[in-house]
Amino acid sequence: MNSRKLFWILGAAALIAAFSGCSEKGSDGQAGPAGAAAPRAASSAVTAPCALIVKAQVEAIFGEPFQEGEDKSRERHPLGQRICFWNTAKPGSFRFLQVSIIRTSAMPAGKSPGAAAIFRQTRETLTPIQDVVDVADEAFWGTMGLHLLQGEAYVNIAVGSSDQPGNLEIAKKVAAIILPRLRT
Repeated sequence: MNSRKLFWILGAAALIAAFSGCSEKGSDGQAGPAGAAAPRAASSAVTAPCALIVKAQVEAIFGEPFQEGEDKSRERHPLGQRICFWNTAKPGSFRFLQVSIIRTSAMPAGKSPGAAAIFRQTRETLTPIQDVVDVADEAFWGTMGLHLLQGEAYVNIAVGSSDQPGNLEIAKKVAAIILPRLRT
């Protein structure tokens, strides 16, 4: 993986976690399984982002070969964030797709502000942004790609540089596939 892709992956995860004001410590102040708070709902209610779009669809949207999606989720993310990353299979290409989902129902009870609050905090912090209409309940394009709020799910679709012409349209095509498949 080249450094540009790694920057986007790490930056997206770090920025989202930073805006949440959360820590990985449980209600007793200890990290790890003993201190973990119970999720707000059963984890089976969380749809894995790798299951929302298949490799053939990614290839059709980007017009080049891709590898299978890889689950990059941390086992114990303080926000319950789920991440899937598809890397191009074309040598020399800088294309990739990353889908990140934060659901209020996957967050520890009483520990997080909720997906909608994180979406809005992120929106207030990033500049410049471009509002995007008719894609989700709320949406904007900016650093790290297309940010979507659909019900109580905050979805981020990164397809490369947000200043690259055409990337917003690519992200909207991905959103058109994955949003109807989200369990809300």
